[in-house]
Amino acid sequence: MGKKVLIGCGALSVLAVLAIVFLVVVVGLSGGGTETAGEDGGGGGQSNGGGSDTGEAEQPTGAVGENLTVGDAEWIVNSAIETDQLQSQFGGPAAQGNLIVVDFTFTNNTGEAVTLDPATMTLIDGQDRQFDADTDQFEYIPDGRDLFLEQVNPGVTQEGQVIFSVAPGASGFTLQAGDTDMFSDENGLINLGF
Repeated sequence: MGKKVLIGCGALSVLAVLAIVFLVVVVGLSGGGTETAGEDGGGGGQSNGGGSDTGEAEQPTGAVGENLTVGDAEWIVNSAIETDQLQSQFGGPAAQGNLIVVDFTFTNNTGEAVTLDPATMTLIDGQDRQFDADTDQFEYIPDGRDLFLEQVNPGVTQEGQVIFSVAPGASGFTLQAGDTDMFSDENGLINLGF
């Protein structure tokens, strides 16, 4: 009887050790553990309206009229206006609502042609709400300035315009402009000043 008790206790001890080893491995693989202030690589500071403080690189920032380089793309916001009505270039009905119109210049600094995608630009308001470009508003963009889904050759600079429909009363706008590489999540931020 004594040998059975010793074998049973030994088996339980082995199972307990295996369970602890298993937990240590699982916690280690999941990145668990405690973290003290300043160990997150983000310096404990605030983010610039995009991403979290998890060690991501700082996003380049700029203002209207300044060059902003993001990866192999160069962006300049020439002007940005808030309006409640836009006239169609084809004589159709006016677009109405809370609209932000951004005139920009884009330069392709890669060695190959790129196609601009509407997801390349996002408008962020002071409440961190994100607004995508309104691609259905092409008839309100002047000829030659609707660059989305247009090919831009290497080394070429193009003028463009984009329209965003935003929530009533929204303010504190920042334009997030990205790299054109589909495998990149690099972005920069341009303060629109209103």
